[in-house]
Amino acid sequence: MLSRNDCHPNDSIKRSLIPLITVVFVLLARAPGFPQTDDGAAGESQDQTERSITEAREKQEEIWRQTLRFGIDSEVIATIDEIQSEEIVDLYDEIADIFEDSRSSVREKIIDFFIEVEDFRLYPEVQRELLFYQDVSDNLVIRYLSFIKNDERPLTKDLWDVITEILQGSNNNLIAAVIPIIGEKGDPTYSDTLKELYEKDRQSTSIKAQILRSLGTLSVPEDRDFLEESATDASEETLLRQSAIEALGLMADKESLPVLKELVESDEVLIRTSVMSSLSNFPREEISPIFSDGLKDSYWRIRQGILRNLRDNPIPELEPAVGFVAQRDPERVVRLTGYETLTAYDSDYAWSIILEDAESGTTPEAIRVQLYSYLAEKKFSFGKTLLLKIIEEEWEKPNSRILDAICKALSESTDPEAVPVFERMLDHGEITIKIYGIRGLSNQGGESHRERIDGFLADGQHPAIQRAAERALRRIE
Repeated sequence: MLSRNDCHPNDSIKRSLIPLITVVFVLLARAPGFPQTDDGAAGESQDQTERSITEAREKQEEIWRQTLRFGIDSEVIATIDEIQSEEIVDLYDEIADIFEDSRSSVREKIIDFFIEVEDFRLYPEVQRELLFYQDVSDNLVIRYLSFIKNDERPLTKDLWDVITEILQGSNNNLIAAVIPIIGEKGDPTYSDTLKELYEKDRQSTSIKAQILRSLGTLSVPEDRDFLEESATDASEETLLRQSAIEALGLMADKESLPVLKELVESDEVLIRTSVMSSLSNFPREEISPIFSDGLKDSYWRIRQGILRNLRDNPIPELEPAVGFVAQRDPERVVRLTGYETLTAYDSDYAWSIILEDAESGTTPEAIRVQLYSYLAEKKFSFGKTLLLKIIEEEWEKPNSRILDAICKALSESTDPEAVPVFERMLDHGEITIKIYGIRGLSNQGGESHRERIDGFLADGQHPAIQRAAERALRRIE
């Protein structure tokens, strides 16, 4: 066990030596005189190397543990970031253990951390803290509220009492934080409470907008008229009209379609854009004609918004129109969204367009690089001939942006035909390309690639490569 002095958080020199320790262990294992004359000796050497690496890892984890316990706030926060980056799940308990004895800045970091990793083990502590929210800083209370909002369990009566008390208060920061919770976890009885808050004198626009969206999430049928009035009131602030339209989309009541169809013809592009974004929850046969017309709208954001909707919920009969927009739209950003939407259709027609334009010399390079990435990540076998050709052309070029983009995308692929490319990437001179190769092999799963990845722990490689190898091996396990 290391002493506190051994692991003092300010001892940056010791912390920076951890990767070097690994290298030293490896070099010792390969030093002249070390027995390697037969398979048994080689196996013993490998075992000793692996033990040395394990010891180095354990020492680093012990340093993190000690820093969490004794470090100054900034060091603790940095350590939590490192633990998250390295995905050291075994240290999550240690992070939770320091919560109650930490100051606000560290508590905020801990709550953010557990929200991001979707781990809600601190729920009892957070609930207890919220019962005395008046004694806690606004920033921390807002994080606590975000924590309970992201957790799946229903709120207790005590927490609903806290939320009601906050709503009746004057702290707009906290009110803004509880309104979305009401929308997601509340029952229809909160509808009237929200509307009363909406009508409050000198209520801020941002609070009103949140109330409208939460009414949409609650989806109380009796609120439809209220939302339609807000959406169609030309004298109302644009943000509030947009929020009401979004709420109608969340409710997805077919009775609201005539109102939304009327708003599609609005002279205000922001209103038209909001309508197009709100329609995805409605029946396909109702929105297909609206989307078809919208893809011809002169305002590019409307075309892009429809494409994003179709990306999430493809409508088969609109696939040819999406293909046309991807290839012909005057705005590059819309074309790129069109190609992304085609990948969601995942049809021979869609991928043929993507491959055709990726091969075409008339396609702008920025678009071609993105198409290479789509093929590499999602359809390597389909684009294999082209991708191998481009990889070969770019392989020897220093800092090739195209090679980096292809290898990065390919590292997310699970296509077994990509394995030879991953193995070649491990021999590339650039660190990032090696890391992509390691990641790609780990995504293939199984034990067959363990030995090759394990070699990057024992070769004294760059620390970033060693960390990538460690993460890959954990993923395989």
